[in-house]
Amino acid sequence: MAGEGLFFTGQVLKNNRDLLKEEAARKTLAMQQEQLKMQQEELAMKRKENARRNAPKYEDFGSPSVGGFSPATQRSTEDYINYVSNNPDNFAEKAIIESNIKNQNAILADITNNFKANMLNVSKGGAALDQANYVKNEDGRYEFERRLDYITPLVNSGKMSAEEAQAYYYNNTDGSLYKVREKTSLGQGIVDNYITSLKGKGTSSELHDSDDGKKIMIGWSNEAKNGVYTSYKNELKFNNKGVFETPSGEKAYFNAVHNNELRMVLFFRDKKGKLTTDENSPILTQLDPKSDDFDKELSNEYLDYLAKSETDPFMVNEGFKTKTKGKQEDPFKDAYPIADWERMSSSQNFTENKYGDHGRMLTDFNFTQNVGGEHNITPPTLNNMQVSSDSGIDSELAKKYILKQLELSGGKIKSKLSQVAISEDHTNMYGIYSIQVSKDATDDGSGSKGSMVLEISVPIDNIDSKLLGPVPKRWYNSLSINREGAYNKEESTTTGGGAPRPQ
Repeated sequence: MAGEGLFFTGQVLKNNRDLLKEEAARKTLAMQQEQLKMQQEELAMKRKENARRNAPKYEDFGSPSVGGFSPATQRSTEDYINYVSNNPDNFAEKAIIESNIKNQNAILADITNNFKANMLNVSKGGAALDQANYVKNEDGRYEFERRLDYITPLVNSGKMSAEEAQAYYYNNTDGSLYKVREKTSLGQGIVDNYITSLKGKGTSSELHDSDDGKKIMIGWSNEAKNGVYTSYKNELKFNNKGVFETPSGEKAYFNAVHNNELRMVLFFRDKKGKLTTDENSPILTQLDPKSDDFDKELSNEYLDYLAKSETDPFMVNEGFKTKTKGKQEDPFKDAYPIADWERMSSSQNFTENKYGDHGRMLTDFNFTQNVGGEHNITPPTLNNMQVSSDSGIDSELAKKYILKQLELSGGKIKSKLSQVAISEDHTNMYGIYSIQVSKDATDDGSGSKGSMVLEISVPIDNIDSKLLGPVPKRWYNSLSINREGAYNKEESTTTGGGAPRPQ
C-alpha cells in the first residue's frame, strides 16, 4: 500500500525529568561544598593560631662579638632551643639557662675585646706599647696571644667554661702577663715627715710673710722645698761600689714610675731629649752605679730631677692669709695649766713596743675614752703612719697591706680609735688604730701571709678633730702653745684647774 513508510508505528517514551529542580540541586550542592571548604580553612587557621600561641618562646641572644668563640655560643644556643622545645612549661630552668648564656657571651666578648685592644697597642708601638708592659715569650709571641690560643679550642669543645677561661686569660699574679709598676711612697713620706717636724707645725708646711709684710703665706717657700729635696736625695745615697744605704732608696732610684713608665726613661726623654728611649735602652746603664757605663754627673742630675718629680705633687700651697693682730690674753684658755704640763713633761713611763719613727708612747698620758669610736680609715689617714714593732713587719709593708685592704673594701674601712697617745719625746700626739687585713690583702703574688691585725700610729692631724674628745684636744692645744714658749716657768703664773687623769 502506497505511503506505508511515512508513519512511526513504535512506542514513544515520555521525558519525565524536571530540569529546574536539577539545577537547584546542583547549586545547593555547590554552596554546601563551598561552605565546607570555608569551615575547613577556618579550622586550619584556628589550629595554626593555637599552635602559634602555645609554641615555646625563645630568647633572642643576638650576635655577640665573641670572635673565635662563636662555636661555643652557637652550641649553647642550640642546646637552649632543644631544651625549651622539649620542656616548654619549665619556665624557671629556662630563665636560668638564658641567664647563663648571657653571662657566657658577655665574658667571651670581654676576652675578645681585650685581645683586640692589646693587638691595637702592639700595632701602634711606641709609648702605648711601652706603657702596656706586655710580657713577650721566648718564641717572640706575647703571652696574651698564647693564652687566647690555648683557651679557644677548650671553650669551643666544652672542656672549659667561660669563667675558667676568663680567670686563666687575665691571671697576672706572677707577673707573667704584663709587668706591674709599683709606685714608691718615699716622696710622700719625706714630705709628711718634713711637715711634722717643721717649726712644730703638724698641719702647715711652711710659714713666711708676703712681700708687703701684711699677709702670711701658708705654703712652701723655696727654702722649704729645697729642704725636702735634700732629704729625699739623702735617702738615695750609695757608696762608690754602687751599694745603697737603704732598700727604699734603691727602690725609688731604679723603680720610681709616673703613669706606669719608669722615671729613668722619662728623665732621658723629657730632660735629655732622647725621644726613643724605653726601658730596654742601653743608655739607662749610665745611671746604674754598678755599671761600667755609670756617669756620676748624669746620675746627680737624675737625682735632682727625681727629688722634684717625686715630692712636688705632695707640697701644696694653702695660699695667703691676713695677719691677725694681738695675742690671746690667756694662752691657756684651751690648754692645760703649767702644773699639768710639767707633770706630763716629766713622765718617763713608756710603752714597750715602738711605732717606727714615732717612737714609743707615754703609758700614763694616753686616752681611751671619748675618742670617737669607729672611724672611717681612708688613704689620707695613713700619711706618715708607722706600725708597732710587735707586728713583725716594717711600716712600708704594713701600709701596702692596709692600702690593699682599702681597695678590696671599696675605698674605706672602719676601725676603732683605740687610744690617743703622747710620744716619748713629749712633743707630738698620735692616734692608735688596730687594722684587720685579710689574707687577700697580704697576697703579694708569691703567696698570702694570711690575715693579721696591724696596730699603727698616725699623726693626730690625720684625724678629724670633731671625732676627738675634749681631753685629747686640750693636750693638742697644750703642745701647740708650748712650741710658742707659753710654758716658760719664769713668765707663767697660771695655776689651778688640773687635767683629768687619763683612763
